[in-house]
Amino acid sequence: MRGVPVWASLIALLEDGVPSVGVVSAPALQRRWWAAHGQGAFASVDGARPRRLSVSSVAELDSASLSFSSLSGWAQLGLRNRFIELTDAVWRARAYGDFLSYCLVAEGAVDIAAEPEVSVWDLAALDILVREAGGRLTSLTARRAARRQRRGDQRPAAQRGSGQARRGVAWRPRMSSSADDPFTVPTTHWHRLDDGRLQCDVCPRACKLHEDQRGLCFVRGRRADQIVLTSYGRSSGFCVDPIEKKPLNHFLPGSAVLSFGTAGCNLACKFCQNWDISKSRETDTLASRAGPGDIARAADELGCRSVAFTYNDPTIFWEYAADVADACHRRGVKAIAVTAGYMCPAPRAEFYRHIDAANVDLKAFTEDFYRKVCVGHLHDVLDTLVYLRHEANVWLEITTLLIPGRNDSDAELAAECAWIRENLGVDVPLHFTAFHPDYKMTDTPPTPPATLRRARRIGIDEGLRFVYTGNVHDTEGGTTCCPGCGTAVVVRDWYAMRHYALTDDGCCRGCGCQLAGVYDGPEGGWGRRRLPLPASLSTV
Repeated sequence: MRGVPVWASLIALLEDGVPSVGVVSAPALQRRWWAAHGQGAFASVDGARPRRLSVSSVAELDSASLSFSSLSGWAQLGLRNRFIELTDAVWRARAYGDFLSYCLVAEGAVDIAAEPEVSVWDLAALDILVREAGGRLTSLTARRAARRQRRGDQRPAAQRGSGQARRGVAWRPRMSSSADDPFTVPTTHWHRLDDGRLQCDVCPRACKLHEDQRGLCFVRGRRADQIVLTSYGRSSGFCVDPIEKKPLNHFLPGSAVLSFGTAGCNLACKFCQNWDISKSRETDTLASRAGPGDIARAADELGCRSVAFTYNDPTIFWEYAADVADACHRRGVKAIAVTAGYMCPAPRAEFYRHIDAANVDLKAFTEDFYRKVCVGHLHDVLDTLVYLRHEANVWLEITTLLIPGRNDSDAELAAECAWIRENLGVDVPLHFTAFHPDYKMTDTPPTPPATLRRARRIGIDEGLRFVYTGNVHDTEGGTTCCPGCGTAVVVRDWYAMRHYALTDDGCCRGCGCQLAGVYDGPEGGWGRRRLPLPASLSTV
């Protein structure tokens, strides 16, 4: 015994050769997993309240995580090189090993578990666990293992996880909240497919769902034969911020904004700076709860001139965000979307009728980056940028987080800035912000300040009028200059304004040139303050 705590007792009950009950107990980890036919799969840590399990919603191999036990078994079968090719094809491979790989698949923490040789006693309990969590087990050739149909069980074996056999272990996630959940509301923008699945049409992922399955975003899913939103009225927290932190430098400068988000995201960015919120799969942790009227009232009473849907993308909870925006407008408070812009045209048009300003994260300017790092597509985001600039009544600013060696070459930055100039115009502000190691890119170094200054110079040389740096202390990079006379009209020190020389309607006090943006009265005085709010806005 070496003292490694990853060991377990596995117990299964077989009926007619098919597992109907399974229990996995790992005392050293203080964890237990169990499942029963037709009853779902569950887990508990140190005797805590059981949690229902649901497998991952990842649908592409290059964004999947793979767990295995060792390489020796693959070598003995002459498949070592083939297996290494598989590990190269997935996003990440880890050797969690043995029973734990399959338990993590059932939890949704791992997407694929693969082993070359197993016995009945190895997999009997794990088989029912994975299947009841919404997944399935196959052979190495991706063929479903033959099972005799249990007496009285009339369900076709191919209903669950169909179309995913090439993955080896396939899945679709289950929804766990109850039908009378007050935070679950019906939605529009979905349609029925010929095979009975429902396709969500909110974003380009087009998740295709069976009953009780969730999409990749995790907060939209199928229940009672319709697509529902499960996070309406729930938030991961509320905070009053300076508007420049969104960042928006040309929208009510110096004012306070009430910021909040929910959970989940429809992209899978490996560098996500808010991953604890955007990648959350525990909607029960959304302790902050407030209806649209509560949020509008709080913003008004706190002196916030706007409310921002941020921390995670409002695309996935746009119905809730739109209702909040309407409630805010009735009190004279504006609405802001901080988004990746990954949204289909029809719901996008409906959502942005309620929005006053948006900052769109343009993650990079290559399709390769979007596909490999974000599991998305660049062209969908560019389409949203063009729509917001030319078809919507929304003030637009853009942010690109610069990651060393990934999206910060001179050629890519020049191409991005040239595209903005030609397709959106020279007056759209562009923010280059600094990356810090986080989430799945902790081995990448932070962005050097010199990279941000270089990017800003490239943007200015390409003809853009308003190019800024962010996430670093750079007074010059935060300064707004008048495009008419070149005078510094707004000088920022972090998020605090040290000099302001614009009229109430945004004209240069020196030459009278009108600056692009939304201006209404004198500059605000919120400064650099950050004010977290209570979990329930009813107490504000």
